[in-house]
Amino acid sequence: MRFPGLLILMIVSATVAAQTLKLDRREHHFGEISELASVTTRFQATNTGIAELIIEKVQPSCGCTAGDLERDSLQPGESTWINISFDPKGKRGAVRKLVHVLSNDTRSPRLPFFIAADVVPVLKCTPERIEFTFSNGAFDSREKTFVIQNNGTETAKLIGGGSTKPMVILNGPEVEELAPGDTLEFTVSLAENYVPDKALSFATVVVATASGEIKLNAQVNVRIIAAEE
Repeated sequence: MRFPGLLILMIVSATVAAQTLKLDRREHHFGEISELASVTTRFQATNTGIAELIIEKVQPSCGCTAGDLERDSLQPGESTWINISFDPKGKRGAVRKLVHVLSNDTRSPRLPFFIAADVVPVLKCTPERIEFTFSNGAFDSREKTFVIQNNGTETAKLIGGGSTKPMVILNGPEVEELAPGDTLEFTVSLAENYVPDKALSFATVVVATASGEIKLNAQVNVRIIAAEE
């Protein structure tokens, strides 16, 4: 009986015949980009199998990323382009986003790849985090400062600001604009009668601005630490 050999032959044939999606690379790094600089790149997708490849869709994991497929059907050996755009507004620092390609590739029906960038915010806050420490019945300080610098190419107009918690108060200078390269100092203070009722509290202070038609927020994270007695 020669059935085992026939079975092996059938399995090998099915494996070789499978449609296979291959990308020219699995990650693209845009390098250092401005928060306002939408960027694009493209990945080449090739069918390296010997059956028709059907690409169902390109599925980004975030609304800041979009994918456009030039062709959705590839015969063996054919290629197409997957165009990817990334809008970094509101992002800062190292950013890495996942994208999936969905196809009838039986081995990798959801093939993942990545885009990445180092996003430079238009409005940079220094420091980006402020801490108040409560110990022995008193705060180390009830008032601290931070500076906002405009790293963009257009003047930013200040249109508002505030805090996410009522015990944290934001005060700023009496100006309405921040020119490129200039800085402004802001003060974060704690309400006069505020005493923390838990070991750790969080708040965020936000300075709202607009650069042309684009609204931008500069924010500083505030931590209130009540040390154990």
